[in-house]
Amino acid sequence: MTAGAALRDVKVVDLTQIVSGAVTTMLLADFGADVVKIEPPDGEPYRSAGHAIQTERGLTNLNIMRFSRGKRSVTLNLKSQGGRDVFEQLLADADVLVENFRAGVLARLGYDAERLRALNPRLVYTTVSGFGHTDLYPSAGTDPPTYAITAEALGGLMHLCGGGGDDPPQWMGFAMTDIFAGTLAFAGTLMALRERDRTGRGRRVDIAMLDAAAMMNDLSMAMYSVLGEVAGPGQYSLQAPWGPYRTVDGFVAIAVLSPAQWTALCDLVGHPDLATDPRLTTGRDRAKHHDELVRPAIEDWTARQPKAAASDRLLARGIPSAPVNTAADVMNLQRLAERDMFIEVEEPVVGRKRLVGNPIKVEGLANRGESVRIPRLGEHTEEVLSEELGYSRELISQLRDVGAL
Repeated sequence: MTAGAALRDVKVVDLTQIVSGAVTTMLLADFGADVVKIEPPDGEPYRSAGHAIQTERGLTNLNIMRFSRGKRSVTLNLKSQGGRDVFEQLLADADVLVENFRAGVLARLGYDAERLRALNPRLVYTTVSGFGHTDLYPSAGTDPPTYAITAEALGGLMHLCGGGGDDPPQWMGFAMTDIFAGTLAFAGTLMALRERDRTGRGRRVDIAMLDAAAMMNDLSMAMYSVLGEVAGPGQYSLQAPWGPYRTVDGFVAIAVLSPAQWTALCDLVGHPDLATDPRLTTGRDRAKHHDELVRPAIEDWTARQPKAAASDRLLARGIPSAPVNTAADVMNLQRLAERDMFIEVEEPVVGRKRLVGNPIKVEGLANRGESVRIPRLGEHTEEVLSEELGYSRELISQLRDVGAL
């Protein structure tokens, strides 16, 4: 556990794969929950997708390192009777089950919501899927496989990224909707646990990635609903300057909201006349004339200095700004280090590495300097079966022999 033990009495059965649900269970583990991650004997898809890492100590994958910290790894074949028996015994004593299969997959394995409730009426059942579970919110639509990029395309987020014109839309470069949906599922799980503690009855938490994308796209949808306008890609259409501007060594982000900030910026970049130009009075006016008047004036100044220096000078004038950092820059940000946003993880193959920590800060629960382990596939299978379920070594060996583990 990396952020404290507020959830130390919460037992979680984790059937998640890839990113979205794995974020949910990582956050639960960060706050002390006992998370038992169940994978097929050959591992979940993220163990073989992306970048493989081979050392003298074995084989791992960059992707699986990202969201596995603090969990216990158990392998089970849920298509075998032995694996199903173990799964059901783990569920009987669990507080939470989290899965992010396509809606209906777990039900087809014999574990629909009714069966899960029969196995454990107190169980909080949390799901993350592309479009949600249709037994809760009926839909006539199909349920195709969904990744963050497809949810962001369908939800209108990808339309907002890119240069516009003939330039194609751009993916953000990370699984934004996956991570947000997983965080929503974490919040929903905590709410359901609170309700369960009051009533004794487990609830379902149903998070759809498309819903998450729509929530992040609220501004452009509000513009369409209220103003009848479809926001275009690239420059923010309600405010300018509001975006990246070229410098000697990259880009600097500038965000101007008030008239005072606009006046200060015009003075700083050597174009005080623009502050009184009637074509540029409001943020929306400036957005309309951004490429014609605003950007050339700003980049005439920013293009002659480094991004960090430009940002410092802007901030000194009260103009919100920041250098557009790379990952290398961010890993060296003192502000993040001061907020315990880097965590040391111990991975059996690559050793100790520094990764991004938990952004949810709660008074009294922060934990400095603790190293958290990323488990090998199936590392805790025998431990969980013997200590939690009372299985003998002989029985565990028999289950392995028949392919149940």
